[in-house]
Amino acid sequence: MENIKLIGKTISHYKILEKLGEGGMGVVYMAEDTKLERTVALKFLPERLTVSDTEKARFLQEAKAAAALNHPNVCVIYEIQDDAEMPFIAMEYVDGKTLRDIITSNHENPLSTDQAIAYAIQIGEALQEAHSNDIVHRDIKSENIMVNSKNQIKVMDFGLAKLKGSLKLTQTLSTVGTLAYMSPEQINSSKVDARSDIFSFGVVLFEMLTGKMPFSGDYEAAIMYSILNEEPDPLQKQLPDAPSELLHILNRALEKDPQDRYQSTADLVSELQRLKKQTGRVSRKSLAGMPLPPKAQPDSAEMATIATSPRGKRMLTPAVWITGAVVLAAIVAFFAIRFTGETDNAATDFQEMEIKRLSTSGNVWTTAISGDGKYLVQEIREGNKSSLWLRQVETNSNVRIVSPEEGTYSGLNFSPDGNYIYYAKWEQNAGSGTLYKIPVLGGDAKQILSGTQSGVSLSPDGSEIAFIRRDRTKGVYQLVIASADGASERIIVEYPENNATLLPAWSPNGEAIAVFQTELQPVRNIAVLIIDVATGDKTTLTSTKWRQVAGLTWLPSGGLVTAARPLRANNYQLWHIAYPSGNIRRITNDLSTYRGVSVTDDGHALATTQVQPTANIWIQDGNRTNGARKVSTNVMDQDGIGGFAWAPDGRIILTSNASGNSDIWAMQPDGSNRRQLTTYEGADFFPAVPLSSGKHIVFTSVKSEGANIWRMDSDGRNLRQLTFGNIDQRPDVSPDGQWVIYWTKGTDREGLMKISIDGGEPVRVMEQPATFPAISPDGKWLAYGFRNEETGEWLTGVMPFAGGQVTHVFENQWPPIGWSPDSKGICYAKTNEEGGENLWLQPLDGGEPTQITHFEGDEVIPAFDWEPGGKRLAFVRYKTIHDAVLIRNFR
Repeated sequence: MENIKLIGKTISHYKILEKLGEGGMGVVYMAEDTKLERTVALKFLPERLTVSDTEKARFLQEAKAAAALNHPNVCVIYEIQDDAEMPFIAMEYVDGKTLRDIITSNHENPLSTDQAIAYAIQIGEALQEAHSNDIVHRDIKSENIMVNSKNQIKVMDFGLAKLKGSLKLTQTLSTVGTLAYMSPEQINSSKVDARSDIFSFGVVLFEMLTGKMPFSGDYEAAIMYSILNEEPDPLQKQLPDAPSELLHILNRALEKDPQDRYQSTADLVSELQRLKKQTGRVSRKSLAGMPLPPKAQPDSAEMATIATSPRGKRMLTPAVWITGAVVLAAIVAFFAIRFTGETDNAATDFQEMEIKRLSTSGNVWTTAISGDGKYLVQEIREGNKSSLWLRQVETNSNVRIVSPEEGTYSGLNFSPDGNYIYYAKWEQNAGSGTLYKIPVLGGDAKQILSGTQSGVSLSPDGSEIAFIRRDRTKGVYQLVIASADGASERIIVEYPENNATLLPAWSPNGEAIAVFQTELQPVRNIAVLIIDVATGDKTTLTSTKWRQVAGLTWLPSGGLVTAARPLRANNYQLWHIAYPSGNIRRITNDLSTYRGVSVTDDGHALATTQVQPTANIWIQDGNRTNGARKVSTNVMDQDGIGGFAWAPDGRIILTSNASGNSDIWAMQPDGSNRRQLTTYEGADFFPAVPLSSGKHIVFTSVKSEGANIWRMDSDGRNLRQLTFGNIDQRPDVSPDGQWVIYWTKGTDREGLMKISIDGGEPVRVMEQPATFPAISPDGKWLAYGFRNEETGEWLTGVMPFAGGQVTHVFENQWPPIGWSPDSKGICYAKTNEEGGENLWLQPLDGGEPTQITHFEGDEVIPAFDWEPGGKRLAFVRYKTIHDAVLIRNFR
């Protein structure tokens, strides 16, 4: 009887329903057990195998191996039917997916470290059960591991299992097992024992954590050589914040010599369980000598310039940036310049510093610790809504004190007496925030005042609050002090908008307030100022200046701590600022970004938010609304976040951090043939390519003198600077390759400018402030983003590229935007209920918008572009993981 004819047949008391799959040692069908009225899986020998005694014996050996085990993580064997014509195994039907499918699925988020560890423990326990019964699996791989609907692991396919004392079966190949998961001893046809399964387990663990195989090659011999002679890429490269204990477990499991591996799965499982119980506690040992990480991280919102490259190269939806709050967003650091040794000051001695993770949900965006160190207030974001929670640090118990609402929060702060929590709420599209206070255990929130650009810092006695306000009519930022209930406001000092004042922090003695102040000339720098509360006199504290900042607080000793990104670094780290000398020293020096900072009254503990971005490029057919596939897999390279363009020669021109700096790269649409085009000092973003020939690549390059528009040939040669402003960026090129439109910001102008592809004197495109330019593929239209100053709403405008009046205005479209391939519609990203984004198309004639992509989840789409001709669409899916951490002994 052929397997293809089995469906609908009844064998013994099993009615065959459908085929589930086929493996090396069997074909599996779903069947109904007519006696017990349950669904089972039946496994038959595959048709391609001759039913010889040897093959039959090996097939039945699987059943005997699994039947000898009784464990919740091993697939249950119900019956062995040793029928001469068609032997089969009746086993538990697992309703779920293989681990391989979960890892590689285009519609699944990559496994978190916590989930990978949880799965690893279950796999290890299944192997421990097998090994204790003298059974070696010998074919552990992600395809042989199922995850059922209850998220429970089931280890399958003991078809190659070796039982102690069982017959030795002749093999048609010199090795058994799936090559990429084989241990060195399997490849060498040496004696195999339980330690071989431990090696294969290590391969699966590496795959779960990174989505990649630790050993690879283009052909079998290359894979075998890699397993025998090469070390896998360091896990730190893929997961820079992975606990050191996890690195130890993985490295030991993958040792080439079995003597150097775990000698039993019991030891392996014990260490994994110990790691899980530690809930993320990491002891940072001797990190002072580590280099700064290469990856660029998101910028602070009020000062960040979130951007796009042309024809739909959309950067992150700037919802929080618009409000002036801190952006934890998709774009790589706008002014990211390679770190070359920012400060002469010695780094902190990390020998005793400890970091404890206080959350694992990945959605804690803002946090602050109480003065006594017992409580933590956290902003939790779920989709488009945010809520505030009070967490008891030692017990990990959580109480929600503000229910989920649309909008975001910033400036969380406990009152000195610990009775109240102050916070600023930012409504969507609002240009300023509203200050509230709420009892620490919840209750009715009381509005204190509105129109703020910051949270509050309280005076030491709690009687007054300090905050930042922006007066747009006067064009100034103001440091304001008011009573704790918001009354009796008085302005301490004012600064022009070009010298924006940020993040006030009241000193412990009450005599001074520290603030950050920006300087735009010659490029944007941020320095710490000390403002005398009584007189308003200011003193510049730091000679070292930062490019971006995301937190400032005083220590009881009089110094300060900040989360900031130096001029030549790619991410935010924590720094100590001595007072009154202004000397700085590094507190953290790792691959994470830190946002916000608060300390306990005794100065022994510090709370902050640790941020890790992930991104991939996807491609889907232009005439389909599903079927997208991932073409870049190293999430830490942040491919395309800084913009990308689809060139006429078929290449994708993109930004990438693969070199440790934001540079322009080229690759084929399938991700192959990657080549770095820019290699010089500076950070490069927003590539644009003319549709007619692709002769040139235009992009923004950020150097010490500022951000300007540059041009190079398509192969990266003949570099030429086109503009010489302070902040010139987000270029688009006309389809004929003759003109460049870009956005500029300076002390005397802001808006869209136009310049020849060969350089020269730029001219203003329009008087109205506008940004995010996009030229239609037919060269007739120019789309741009602008903001309604009264409502704060972002709008999309369309005008003739040759000049003239605005012809179309569309509401509720976050800039930036792009064009459809036929120039008849505007493409934009729209937020879903989970906070993620999908692409939509708005017809220019005013018809109803249609959805282009259909993703679920919280990943946003910060950049996209169409292939010339419109056959395919490429886009970036991006998210950031935010968790609260507590740092002790950091001084």
